[in-house]
Amino acid sequence: MGYKTILVPLDSGDLNESLLRTALAAAQHFKAHIDVLYVPRSRRDDVVRYGTIGMSESLRKAVMGAAGRG
Repeated sequence: MGYKTILVPLDSGDLNESLLRTALAAAQHFKAHIDVLYVPRSRRDDVVRYGTIGMSESLRKAVMGAAGRG
């Protein structure tokens, strides 16, 4: 069984070059092509802040407290 497409999700991290080399080796082995998907890292603060929109004040405080952002 071979692969036709290999999806490589990358972010701004240090492993990108290593991941691309591994994906390239696999693509050459399987005669496949590579699709690269850039996935930006979410800042935890933004996720917590914007993820609480629409919550009641008590639920928002509980979420923020659990995230250590009281």
